[in-house]
Amino acid sequence: MRRLFSLALCLFLCLTCLPTALGAGGLRMEDGADLLTQKQEADLQAKYAGITRYMDAAFVTASDARGASTERLAEQYAIRTYGNDPAVVFLIDMDNRQIYIYANGEAQNAVSRADARAITDNVYRFASKEDYYGCADSAFSQILARCEGQEIARPVKHITNAMIAVLFGILLNYLLVVYSRRRKTEKHSVGDVSVSATRVMAEMPAVSVGAPVVLSSVKRYKSRSSGGSRGGGGGHSGGGGGHGF
Repeated sequence: MRRLFSLALCLFLCLTCLPTALGAGGLRMEDGADLLTQKQEADLQAKYAGITRYMDAAFVTASDARGASTERLAEQYAIRTYGNDPAVVFLIDMDNRQIYIYANGEAQNAVSRADARAITDNVYRFASKEDYYGCADSAFSQILARCEGQEIARPVKHITNAMIAVLFGILLNYLLVVYSRRRKTEKHSVGDVSVSATRVMAEMPAVSVGAPVVLSSVKRYKSRSSGGSRGGGGGHSGGGGGHGF
């Protein structure tokens, strides 16, 4: 009887732990701020299980940062949970009102810091409207796209490039105007100097022997610059980007 009871107990424990064991290889859910329903969590896990073919992945929410930055929270979670194994963490920090994507280890080859910034730029509006499921859904959709080698929308980058191009055009036009005016001024100056020099030479008495006259002396200096190198520590490697909401 005791053996039968022990067998039943072991079977019960195995069945109880089975979903957790299976879920360990999928999208990990740590909804500490209770932003999603169980159905929404299950939906995200089903839709983005494909990410875990490339790396571990986690959706994390927090409501009490205890003075830590959102970046620090994401980094600490990644190190504590995955060590240096490749993993990506999408964090919604309700305390600091920030969303953040942190890529750990070799996961940065697929989701770089620039990717993390672009994705959070694209999805923060969902969080601003309190649509946290839509925010996570869109974020993981773009993370999966990067894992598969696809490009993602980068509207902020395009706007920045356009502004740089416009400013460069204005600066170039200004330099051309300044250069043109300077050339005209130099031509007039050279003409006046030539006439004045001719008059002075005509009025000077003839000199048979004389010392050379040094008209000007120009010194050239090499600019000295001091620089340094920033050292980096070994061990953990990771990084990401975020956006307020």
